[in-house]
Amino acid sequence: MKALRKCKVCSGEAYTREDLEEFKIDSKGKYGRANFHKGCVIDYKKKWREENPEENKVLVKRAQVKKTYGVSLEYYEGCMETSPVCESCGRDHNLVYDHSHITGEFRGVLCGQCNTAAGMMKDKAEEVYRLYKYLVDRGD
Repeated sequence: MKALRKCKVCSGEAYTREDLEEFKIDSKGKYGRANFHKGCVIDYKKKWREENPEENKVLVKRAQVKKTYGVSLEYYEGCMETSPVCESCGRDHNLVYDHSHITGEFRGVLCGQCNTAAGMMKDKAEEVYRLYKYLVDRGD
């Protein structure tokens, strides 16, 4: 009898629908299953990460950027290249992607400190102005 699925890691085979239950679900795979036992997927991914550390860094960053900002890594990197320094204070370290939390659109490159300050002021110019006026009025 021909195997329905064969695990790429341990070479274990599935001959029945019941055997297929041991394989990872994959809607695009033959019989709705991947070529890995559920337990072997972890081993396979760990081995791949160890053998491909640079590719893994890119994949992790791509996923983080997509999850955090909803944009591609290429778009993110293009935006970050628009300024080598913080567009508010001029610092050249700890630069971050500043975006509107309402529209999600990129606003500019800020240092972490300026980005945090803007967030604390709820990204509202009038909040920043009130604080500025308070400091000026007190002689600071």
